[in-house]
Amino acid sequence: MIVRRHPAVLHFVVVAKDFCTLLETGRAERPCKVFIEDAIRVVLDLYHAALDLPDVTPERPKKAERLPVRERLDRHLQRSRKLRDSIQPRITDSLGGERCYSRVFDPFDPKDPQTVTATLLDDLSDIYIDVKAGLQQIDDREELLTRRIVWEWKFGMESHWGWHATGAIYAMHWLLKGLAEDEILPG
Repeated sequence: MIVRRHPAVLHFVVVAKDFCTLLETGRAERPCKVFIEDAIRVVLDLYHAALDLPDVTPERPKKAERLPVRERLDRHLQRSRKLRDSIQPRITDSLGGERCYSRVFDPFDPKDPQTVTATLLDDLSDIYIDVKAGLQQIDDREELLTRRIVWEWKFGMESHWGWHATGAIYAMHWLLKGLAEDEILPG
C-alpha cells in the first residue's frame, strides 16, 4: 500500500489544512461566535478523519540517516516552540482570551474523579502543532517519511491531541450553549 495516496490520508491532509487555515486566519471580521462554531466543525472533522487513517508501521531511517536522540528532541522542541509562538496570539485574539475550563481527567476512573484545568488556547495550539508539523513535511516526500508522519498523526490523536480535541469541543460547546452569549463572548 502506498500510504501517501491512501484516500484516508488524502482526506486527513485536506481537513488538517482547513483546521490550520482557520487558526492562522483567526477570527478576522467574523464574530467570535462564528469562529467558535467553525472551530467546532473543523475539530470534529479532524478527529473523524484521524480515526480513518490507516494503521501503518513507521520504518526507521537507515542508520547513517538517524540523528542522535538529543538532537532529534532539540529539533522537535524548537519546531514546536516556533509553531506555538506563531499561532497562540491569533487563537487568543479569536477566542477573546485563553478560555480556561475544567474537566475530569479520566471519566472512567470512579476512584479518582480528579478535575484538571485546561484552556482552549492550549487545546487548539497543541492540536495545531501536532498536525502542522506533519503537513510541513508531507508534500511530495518519499514514502518512508509519509509513513512516519501518518503514524505520528494517528498515534498523536490516540495519545495526545485527541484529548485536546475532545476537551476543546466540550469547552466550545459550553461557550456557545451553556451561557448567555453576550456575557462570555466578545464581538
